[in-house]
Amino acid sequence: MSKAVSIREMLLDQTVAMIAERGLEKISLRVIASQPGCSTAIIFQQFQSKAGLIAHALEYALAKDDALHCSLTVTSGDW
Repeated sequence: MSKAVSIREMLLDQTVAMIAERGLEKISLRVIASQPGCSTAIIFQQFQSKAGLIAHALEYALAKDDALHCSLTVTSGDW
């Protein structure tokens, strides 16, 4: 995994966690950027805006949730 991908994932994970903890209106780009040790400029380079970050974070969270549910799927032959 490249450093750019890992920073992107850390930003998305931090955004999802902050939304869950504080709600959409109270997320802080500075706090989100501090987790992987980068500046808010990286957020704007990667996602163009706060709204872009939030949209990508929601897609990311849904994809992770879907992957989890798919891994838990039980077929009738597994009983």
